[in-house]
Amino acid sequence: MKESKYNIYFKRKNRWYIYNALSCAIIACEESLINALKIGEWCSLTESSICLLKKNGCIVSDDLDETAVFKKYFNSIQYCSNPEELRLVILPTYQCNLRCTYCFEEDCKDLAVILTEDKIAQIVSFVKSELSAPGRDYKRIAITLFGGEPFLFPDICIEIMEKMCLICKEYNMELKASAITNATLINENLVERLIKPYQIRLQITLDGEKISHDKKRVYANGMGSYDRVVCAIDLLNVKGCAHLIDLRLNVDRDNIESIGNVFEKFALRTNYMYVGLLRAAGHNGCNSDQCIDDNDYLINIRPAILPILNKYKAAKRYVPFGKQRPCALTRNGCFIIDSLLDVYKCDNLVGQSKYAVGRIVNGRLRYNSQFYSQTTWTPFDNIKCLKCKLLPACGKSCAYKCLLANNDINEPTCSMTEGQLIERIKAYLDEQEMKS
Repeated sequence: MKESKYNIYFKRKNRWYIYNALSCAIIACEESLINALKIGEWCSLTESSICLLKKNGCIVSDDLDETAVFKKYFNSIQYCSNPEELRLVILPTYQCNLRCTYCFEEDCKDLAVILTEDKIAQIVSFVKSELSAPGRDYKRIAITLFGGEPFLFPDICIEIMEKMCLICKEYNMELKASAITNATLINENLVERLIKPYQIRLQITLDGEKISHDKKRVYANGMGSYDRVVCAIDLLNVKGCAHLIDLRLNVDRDNIESIGNVFEKFALRTNYMYVGLLRAAGHNGCNSDQCIDDNDYLINIRPAILPILNKYKAAKRYVPFGKQRPCALTRNGCFIIDSLLDVYKCDNLVGQSKYAVGRIVNGRLRYNSQFYSQTTWTPFDNIKCLKCKLLPACGKSCAYKCLLANNDINEPTCSMTEGQLIERIKAYLDEQEMKS
């Protein structure tokens, strides 16, 4: 027997715990057990303790390659040839009526190309070919309208949804629809013709209260958009669509104090609220000294705002933890299609044509070399990562973060610390105690 290489030990409320990053087990124990485990002093452990530790992966056989166990889990998802859901993100346009200071698509906003009827027909052909591909047995299509601002062209959005709805009927599949929108163009006509008929789940963003929001999410003339967003939320409520609103609250050091006021104002007017962290990334002009990184948020800020999140039943960012799963970049059945019919695998890369993985031509996706580079991205090609006890929890961060940090999707960046992971686990344990 040997101690698992993925054991993490921590103390919480005067009690010791073991977390195993591979099995995701959490065990409360005495410090003496941890000390014995670290040095392999098995004779000092009771039979029941050894049995418990083995069952939860904290003790493993001498010949077990635990990294291979995680690799098998990760690769089985990454290379699954028969996913249940076909995920499509479609950009009718890169154009936008706002000029948000932190937009990562800054270089694309004025691109005049939009989806035409012919291009939509090509997308339809591509979707049908994907549904009919050998070995595929999709159960549903999940479509997200993205941009730019997709609702700049409502008729295009409606045509896309009509066509996808027909496909789902033809193939006897479920359709899930969503849109990422700044909400400034939502009006009664859009609600009645698009949002309600297709039950489109809307991600709407606020950047704090009015003063803070109007500094960042502005029209081309510099005017703020807060009042217009609130009007849209009110209209959606009047139309019985509050259950379709997911409210994202972007926070940085400039507006973190406004969380309570914003959540209080919108708690009963939205379906779901959550915190998003602004990042100085891509082409945006976000002031990096105002951005909050993951560790700072989790360790220093989240505990302070937790009572607010609990009060308004808002999503508690970074409570979930466990083994990393491959993202859409590497998985089958995930495609982002823009108005040029270029196809991407990561929404952070849209508009940067050098990272497109192919293009739809005559209704078929023609892959390029980027497709193979991106879809074979792996956390198992770096010695530092292979030796790290956080590997199952971190998974070499993500390809986009690697690209930002190193200008190379394959060069790892350590975006998770042991302290951050422990704080996630502690937050989870706190919530479990509150429920009991």
